[in-house]
Amino acid sequence: MPNFQRETVEFQEVIVTVDGALVTSGVEIAITERGIRPSTWIAAVVLEGKIGFMVDGYSVGDHWVWTRVTDLPERPVDLAGTFRIT
Repeated sequence: MPNFQRETVEFQEVIVTVDGALVTSGVEIAITERGIRPSTWIAAVVLEGKIGFMVDGYSVGDHWVWTRVTDLPERPVDLAGTFRIT
C-alpha cells in the first residue's frame, strides 16, 4: 500500500487489463474510504501515455482505488488497489 503525506499532489498510475490486454481508454476511477463501495466515477487522468489519478486533497486514512471500463455491453468494475494518506 503506497503511503502519501496529506500535502502531496502526485500522479498515481493504475494498470488496467481486460482478458490480459492493457486498457488505456474508456477507464473511469473512483476513490473511496476503506470499506465503502464506489458511487461517483471520474475519467482516468492520462499522463505520458499512462492512466491513473491525482493524489490530492484526500483525508487521512486508507483509501480504495476502483476502476470501471466501459466496453459495451460489458462494464467490469475492479478494486484495483489501496493507498494511505498520513
